[in-house]
Amino acid sequence: MEEYSFTVSSVQPTRRGIATCEGCEQSSADDLKAESVYMKDNEQLKQLIESLKTEKKGFWKKVAYELNAPRRKRAQVNVSKLDAYGKDGSVFLVPGKVLGSGNVTKKLTVAAFSFSDSARKLIEATGGKTMSINDLLKSNKDGKDVVILK
Repeated sequence: MEEYSFTVSSVQPTRRGIATCEGCEQSSADDLKAESVYMKDNEQLKQLIESLKTEKKGFWKKVAYELNAPRRKRAQVNVSKLDAYGKDGSVFLVPGKVLGSGNVTKKLTVAAFSFSDSARKLIEATGGKTMSINDLLKSNKDGKDVVILK
């Protein structure tokens, strides 16, 4: 049997979700999606997703799944939403970016992949705390009392 090699640029998706190329076996679209973590350009994001996938708790696997979405589908949460859903001392995790539209009146702890400058200033001005998802993972391995907000 002959072996065929092809580049990713020669793969053509079809209507049935099967990828085909000239002179090669058909492979399912799921096989191509399984490697999507490796198609991310941001090295920090790749490492974060991989470290979250190795955790035993399903909470962190859910966060990894959310972060693995394309950027246009990733969460973008305004601080007004954080304030509406939170109480003093609440811990939120945003698998995306926190934006600075609105006001914060409560002392919140927020972990996110990224923050806008104005969002970080608003949260910290009320005595709240901003942190990366990695920092939250290190301080709370179980993910207990953490709310994922999208």
